[in-house]
Amino acid sequence: MAAAITTTATTLEGQAFEIVQALQTLELAIPEADRPNQVTIDTDYEALTVALAVTIPISFVTIAAGKMEISANTYL
Repeated sequence: MAAAITTTATTLEGQAFEIVQALQTLELAIPEADRPNQVTIDTDYEALTVALAVTIPISFVTIAAGKMEISANTYL
C-alpha cells in the first residue's frame, strides 16, 4: 500500500492537482522498461489550464443486499 500524501492546497482543485502530481512522481520512479505510464498531466500555458488523466485498475465487489461496489486496485 502506498503511503498517504499530505496536500497543502486549500481548494479541492488544488488538492486534486497535487495528488496527480504525486502519483506521477511515483510512476516516474519506476524503471522506464516497467513503467505503467497511466498518469498524464497536460498543461496549457496559453489558456492557463491543466488537464489531468489517471487510468487505474478497478474491481467490482458485491456487498450487502446485492449492491455493487467499485474499488480502485493498487497498480504501483
